[in-house]
Amino acid sequence: MGIFEKRNPSYEGIGGNGGAIRPSSGYAFSFIQKQIDEIITSSKNIKKLKVSSPHTKFELIMDRIFIKVLRINPLIAPQIFTRMAGNLSGDEFAKFLSGEANFKLWLKVIFAMPKIPFMKATFEILKGTNPKW
Repeated sequence: MGIFEKRNPSYEGIGGNGGAIRPSSGYAFSFIQKQIDEIITSSKNIKKLKVSSPHTKFELIMDRIFIKVLRINPLIAPQIFTRMAGNLSGDEFAKFLSGEANFKLWLKVIFAMPKIPFMKATFEILKGTNPKW
């Protein structure tokens, strides 16, 4: 878990060097597949390698908050994961991990989390203790 910068920003890349690793989980497989699909599509149309991060800004912000919560208070990690597992079906959890969550699923995840630690982490990030989004 963590935020990984491109190893070499001079090169297009997939996987870790292409921003495919999900900061909150370390999961990358389906995101690498999305990058490969993007490469195939762009090479057919413009004959140039094009790879972008498969994560939305919203997902990356939410991941930063999640990681901040775990860094501030690692002892609540079991509670967080238990709540998530108890509130999501297996299909919902798979959609969430693979970046296919819709707004309704995100709300379900957010409402399952303990509010105070997440609010504290959000305010810490917003006030600039971790300004790197």
